[in-house]
Amino acid sequence: MPDVTFSDCGENWKTELSEILKIPPDRITSSQDGSTFYCKVGFDNDATVEHSINDVMKALRVIIVCGVVIESIDKLMLPFVFVGELVMAVTKREENILDVEFFNFLGSLCGKIKGLRFALDIEKVVFDVLEQLKIDLKFFGRLDGFAQIGLDSLKLAILEAHIQKKVAVPLDPAFTMQCNNLDELIKYLRQKTSQKKKGEDPCKKQDEPPNFLIPLSSQQISILFMVEWAPEESDQLLEKLQFKIANLNSKKFCKCLNYLVMTHTILRTTYSKNGYQTITSATECFISTSKSKKEKESEEIIALQVDIDQDDVTLIFHHIATDGTSISILTRQLQNFYNKYNFHAPDRFPQYYDYIQQRSVDHTEEISFWKAYLGDAKSKCEIFPTDKPRSVDLSFASKSRTFEIPKPVQKALQKACVEFSSSFFETIMATLGLTLRKMIGREEIIIGTAVDLRTSSYAQTVGNFANLVPVVLRGSSDSLVEGYHKSCRDTIRLCRRHASLPFDKIVGVSDVVKTEITSPLFQILLVNDTFDVVDFDHIDSGAFFAKYDQTWYLRKGLAGYYLVAEYRGNLFHERTIDAIAQNFFRCSIATLHSLKIKDVSLFSKIEQKQKEKNIDFPLTTLLQYFLKNKHGTFKYEEQELSYVEIKLKVIQMAILIRKTFFKTYGHLPTNGNCAVIKLKRSFDLIIAVLASWKLSLFVFPISEAVPKARIEHFAQTLENPIFITDQSVEKYPYIDVTRISQRKEKNSNFHNAVMSHDLSYVTCTSGSTGTPKLVCTEFHGHANLALNYAILLKINQNSVIYQLVNPSFDIFFADLGKAVVHGASLTFASEDIVNEHELEDVTHAYIMPAYLSRCKDFSIFRSMQSIQFGGEPINQNLLKELREIKLIQEFGLTEQTVYSAYTEMSENTNTREIGPCYLNVKFVFRDVDGSLAPRDCFRAQLHLAGVGLMRGYYGAGAAADEFPTGDLVMTSSDGKRFFVGRGDSQVKLRGFRIELHEV
Repeated sequence: MPDVTFSDCGENWKTELSEILKIPPDRITSSQDGSTFYCKVGFDNDATVEHSINDVMKALRVIIVCGVVIESIDKLMLPFVFVGELVMAVTKREENILDVEFFNFLGSLCGKIKGLRFALDIEKVVFDVLEQLKIDLKFFGRLDGFAQIGLDSLKLAILEAHIQKKVAVPLDPAFTMQCNNLDELIKYLRQKTSQKKKGEDPCKKQDEPPNFLIPLSSQQISILFMVEWAPEESDQLLEKLQFKIANLNSKKFCKCLNYLVMTHTILRTTYSKNGYQTITSATECFISTSKSKKEKESEEIIALQVDIDQDDVTLIFHHIATDGTSISILTRQLQNFYNKYNFHAPDRFPQYYDYIQQRSVDHTEEISFWKAYLGDAKSKCEIFPTDKPRSVDLSFASKSRTFEIPKPVQKALQKACVEFSSSFFETIMATLGLTLRKMIGREEIIIGTAVDLRTSSYAQTVGNFANLVPVVLRGSSDSLVEGYHKSCRDTIRLCRRHASLPFDKIVGVSDVVKTEITSPLFQILLVNDTFDVVDFDHIDSGAFFAKYDQTWYLRKGLAGYYLVAEYRGNLFHERTIDAIAQNFFRCSIATLHSLKIKDVSLFSKIEQKQKEKNIDFPLTTLLQYFLKNKHGTFKYEEQELSYVEIKLKVIQMAILIRKTFFKTYGHLPTNGNCAVIKLKRSFDLIIAVLASWKLSLFVFPISEAVPKARIEHFAQTLENPIFITDQSVEKYPYIDVTRISQRKEKNSNFHNAVMSHDLSYVTCTSGSTGTPKLVCTEFHGHANLALNYAILLKINQNSVIYQLVNPSFDIFFADLGKAVVHGASLTFASEDIVNEHELEDVTHAYIMPAYLSRCKDFSIFRSMQSIQFGGEPINQNLLKELREIKLIQEFGLTEQTVYSAYTEMSENTNTREIGPCYLNVKFVFRDVDGSLAPRDCFRAQLHLAGVGLMRGYYGAGAAADEFPTGDLVMTSSDGKRFFVGRGDSQVKLRGFRIELHEV
């Protein structure tokens, strides 16, 4: 084995070294500490010296005196560029292995050579021994035999002994006897030394990394996985900072950047797929003006990218090496270096690799906490609502908006910090949670935030110490805003205390199913970015990638605090982001008052002053319209009766009803009494309805499919009911229309004339399931609906209305009104589905989308002027097939006289759109707490108000001025309203309301 030694402290080697490094000899000093030799070289502070690898190796040959050849190097990371002072520390690890480390003027490691191995020069060893034996080889060659060159058996034995002493490998006994000449002897010795090297390698533990590899932190592992899994989306891991420097000295600026790179090892770290990182030399990360512009796209992860264009500087930080605090540290140091041009070595502080080595891997307590914390979070599986639909091929391109927080709002928030004993960021998060609660209609909101895991000892360390945690914000409507803030404060602090568990493991214990279209647990991220302000003129470059639906940054400028929103432009309109910011400011002001959450309203004063347009309409009942008109006919199957003929039959039916009612109950019928009509669609049905109204009775049409038990339940709740049916009824008076005498009853006067606000009919809302609720509808609602239909549908005496919907639904009365108000004809469908033979002259019809979807020949609608539908969305293809017909999609509930709004459909109309309200009808939007909601809410609960609102549920008292529909709606940027879901488990199918939990 070669014996490696170091140079002495004489002047010759310094002179030789100074010529190689191009510096004066007096700038070279040396010392030795045990097995380590130190050589300090001083360069000019204002000069940047570049050297090739040959220069470095020449310098090492001068330092190392051994007379051997370099066999191999395990790892080479050399500083080709020297700034200031350089120290070379050469350590003898074994007799023939050296490690060399290079330190910059800051004392930071900037390069290294690991495993510098020296091989024995076999030829030199052999010829040195021959020289000692005084064997003159001047006239002989390596191929001449031993005897020829004067090597007898004694001298060969001496040769073997000397070689064995020099070569620290086991050799065969009498190995010289196996060789015939010097050439064979040299080959033999080389073979033996190489066999030792090969034999040592299998004994090494391959699973143990070399000592210069550093494991990755959990943050880095997640980021590296994202880079490898979706490299096209790696822009989300970059943080872009732009600013302007007047009269920029680019060379000076690059020198400052190089200082940062040398100071913080994380900025010059490379990453491998096997889960390790390696600190490279400052040379390999050297930044110069020629390299500052990004000329080529590199697949390597670069911690810091620089682009200098005259006075404009762009710094792009990679989150595998930096977080928000790190960027603040770097920009503050950069500003200090550039302005003061001070390159003194800072106090020793730990590097990021020190943090990695000391971090804890036991997360038992954190796992238990997050399992319990997220176990009862209802909103963990709910996706944040958006303006535009999500898709699997979702784009992550983003937009950004900046909002300066007004001074009054800042004062309100700062006052809340004092009163609630919370930090400014905690107050911001609680206020944002309250804002989103109001805007999306959820009592529970999950907002993600980044927690800095730095301890005080790592305050100046650059690296990614951030970990994401979900914060669940909740509170009841009756809670005070103060209590909500304090609860949020405590929740935030609790999550921070358990933030060491990596976010991907938090997602794992939450049992949330990951999807490709959104991030798990939360889609809104709030980041505390309130770090020191840089004096450079900052340029708002805008975001270029959005990992989350929305990311809100709290930042601090020279003029105070401001919010920056990065959002996915393909999911949200700019107007929506502006609305969140404005509503955030309103909620901030609300913290000044002792309000309950339900009393906090985002409704602006301008919106409060807006009034719905109301117009007058005739207070005429449907019966009065019918009695006044002389035109029009009723058609059923092959029969046809005019209005005049129907009127005569109505009178006859009314006389019979009055007699039967008086005979049973001992008094004449009033508007508080009910006629229960159980008849199929026919002339008898329309006659029974009109005759009952003539006697001031309200009607209750029942489908033939309703079971007897439910009919009995209804009858018990009604006051003195009379049944009109085609079969006998027990317990109650009834009229069997199949047994009515053909003789005419003597006409008589009817003193009970119905009025506009009298009860017209009751209908059951729950269909075949759920608790029956009888909705009481008055005549004046249909009078207003008739006015709106007259304007929208242009019905006249020549129009023909097709009545298809089951008579137990309120749409039956809407069809009846369209006919009798205008003296138009009404055709009863003979079946429950469209009969094409009955549509020959029909101009207006209400047909459910399910029936339209079954149609194969759309020519049967050739005479149609309008088709109305509602209750369920229509197939988009039908809009194209029926584009020549006015298609009206209506929205509303039985609780407000059939329908409240309409949408004229076209091929491109969104089927979930809710159009404008009918005249004299009003929509009221309220948030989850019942407060008035602005129109720009993501989700607002829709309430009905205005003309046509029901009197109430039968037997349950009068109704309020508003009726909550249970529907959740949103308003788009162009003012259109859309149905987005239900606030309960109710669904509507073929016009039936079904409570899923009751099925």
